[in-house]
Amino acid sequence: MMLTLLLPTIAAAFAPSNHCCFRTSTSVSSSSEDLTAVTIQSNPFLPLLSEGLRKTSIATNKATSDQIFASSPSLQRMRQQVKQLTKVGQSSLGEHAGKGLFATKNIKAGTIVGLYPAHALGYELVAPPADGESDEMQDLSMFIAGSNEDELYFQANPHGNSPYLHATDQPLFQRQSLLSSLFDESKDEMTPPLYLDVNPNRNDELDGIWTSHFINDGASLLNAKINGDSIEQYYVQSSKAKNCCHFPFGPSPILATITT
Repeated sequence: MMLTLLLPTIAAAFAPSNHCCFRTSTSVSSSSEDLTAVTIQSNPFLPLLSEGLRKTSIATNKATSDQIFASSPSLQRMRQQVKQLTKVGQSSLGEHAGKGLFATKNIKAGTIVGLYPAHALGYELVAPPADGESDEMQDLSMFIAGSNEDELYFQANPHGNSPYLHATDQPLFQRQSLLSSLFDESKDEMTPPLYLDVNPNRNDELDGIWTSHFINDGASLLNAKINGDSIEQYYVQSSKAKNCCHFPFGPSPILATITT
């Protein structure tokens, strides 16, 4: 069974088959050599995003993941469970969908079936004009990439067009974001949504539990005429096919995929 997701609602558990899989809805290098003191001082977001990417990279990499998961028996069991319950294969949605994440056996609702890797982190933030005279808001949004390789990939594949782009911290989740320390909630300052993105060229470097980005949406607008009706129909079809959701898991920016 292929996993699919649209909205975080509770549904029945699912059974495996050859035609159904997990489905979901939908730069600056962060290396220390590239982050000059002047840049960090001028943008306090950069060191926080950079540290988040560094920790995520250690956890996702095959060479270091054993150390991470060995620190906790529960994490060890979860990792083994994910590898036993799921497999990556050609998507049943068609060649255009690439690979998907499949169940290998019946899985109960509420089961973790993957973690979402991150090769870039970014945020959306707009602010009033600095001069106080212009009518246009300042767009202070940005992404940073985890390595030079990632930076080159995201230059060629902009985040705005990425099928892997996901909000990992937003008010709905009520989790402390990597960026929370820069904002004062007592002054009604709201932390901007934090996003992650994936470089699929590095899939072979990932430990086997980091597979959530293989999950496809439950519907497609690829050959549809884009209008209000087609978009509404897309949401209806995707919602019906959904069988999992991405939720915050542990510290920001980690997301886990849980069956519904």
